[in-house]
Amino acid sequence: MSIVFPQPGGCLCGSIRYKILEDPLLAYACHCTDCQTASGSAFALCLTTPLSSIEVMEGEPSVRTIVLKGPRQWNFALCKRCATRLWSVNQNRLGVVSLNSGTLDDTSWVYPVAHIWVASALDWAPISDEALTYPGKPGDPGEMIRKWRERPSR
Repeated sequence: MSIVFPQPGGCLCGSIRYKILEDPLLAYACHCTDCQTASGSAFALCLTTPLSSIEVMEGEPSVRTIVLKGPRQWNFALCKRCATRLWSVNQNRLGVVSLNSGTLDDTSWVYPVAHIWVASALDWAPISDEALTYPGKPGDPGEMIRKWRERPSR
């Protein structure tokens, strides 16, 4: 399957529509307890992409700054009406976003090549033997980016 860009997405209520203009840098599943809480699930499935590759076509996301333990600071882009979290920017990595892949119209091409923070992964959440795994935060994302670029078509 060949993925054609741009790929559209949006919030739950449809007030915000966006598109990603190019292939993201990588897709990963984060199993940290912060992502479990924020997603209300076992992990967050994220696409890492440059902020410049996201074009908002309709609506205007609200940006909320959240300070977490550490201290770590994130800017979350949310829909003002339905509060869907579209993407987030870590203040230590400005210009790069973690896009919530579930907000894309077509998610069939998104699968994680890596799982991070697996030390806090829930036992019942399956992790593919093909995926890279990291007990915590990986130091250098280069290996994950390479794995994404070499991924087979699905």
